[in-house]
Amino acid sequence: MRGLKISPKTGIPGTKVSVKATGLEKGKKYKLLFGEAEAGELSLGKTDDSSTISQSFVVPDLATSGEQGELGTMVRVRLVEAVSIAVSEMEDSFTLYSSVVLDRDVAPVGYKVNIEGRGLLSDEVYFVTTVQGENPDVAVALLKTDSRGAGHGEFIVPTSIKPGKYQIQIKNRRLNFLALRDPPILEIRDYSNTSLIPGEPSGPFSKPYCSALVTIPFTSELAVQLSATLYVIIHRLGKAVRFSSSAISLAPLGSGEAIICFAELAPGTYKVTAFAATMTGAILSRTFSFSLVIGK
Repeated sequence: MRGLKISPKTGIPGTKVSVKATGLEKGKKYKLLFGEAEAGELSLGKTDDSSTISQSFVVPDLATSGEQGELGTMVRVRLVEAVSIAVSEMEDSFTLYSSVVLDRDVAPVGYKVNIEGRGLLSDEVYFVTTVQGENPDVAVALLKTDSRGAGHGEFIVPTSIKPGKYQIQIKNRRLNFLALRDPPILEIRDYSNTSLIPGEPSGPFSKPYCSALVTIPFTSELAVQLSATLYVIIHRLGKAVRFSSSAISLAPLGSGEAIICFAELAPGTYKVTAFAATMTGAILSRTFSFSLVIGK
């Protein structure tokens, strides 16, 4: 008996599917078609004792059809003769679902999230939205698909979204329906205390306007322009003797430095403790310490 069976029978682009074909003719080659896309080739050698063969294929990028086809599109999986392209009665069906993959599952404010969509309608535009419970969804980006139903989008977590766990949905802009059966979850957090990475302080240097100047380099992990404040506490003999601050301006995913002037400190050895924060007080860096020696 001739036949074709696949497993699993539902999935998204990229799913690995097992194929079992029976009743193949020895010496002939067959093409395995997923919809109209070629997904592999099957053949039996002349010396094979069995007319059954098993192998697997990966569901290719394939655009769905129909107004809401992303929610479950039936795709024919067929075997045809490779030479004559004659249609074989050996076929099965696969339900194709759309999918979205995020490049991170946790994102603090100011971090960029990349989105890859597959199995959507071709040449369409979608809103990328955040959904939490019964609250209205909030659009944060656009995603445009190509002829294969695949597309890329990205957004930077804004301060307007409260921390929490959100579904990242895809809403068709033209027809206004949610397209994902199983949307991914993104945990959105407030500013991270690792958003700015401090480097090794250097100095003190003697400058015309400051006899004891220290520079502290920073690298930003944020995908937005940032103006932050470096807060500094100076200790001597275990006692805080001065508090100071300095502005830091950093380009998106860029580097810069904070400059602190210690001209009013008396000669001696000090311990400096510092951290960076937003203008509203959200902590942006770890607390770090270094020694400072002011000469006579």
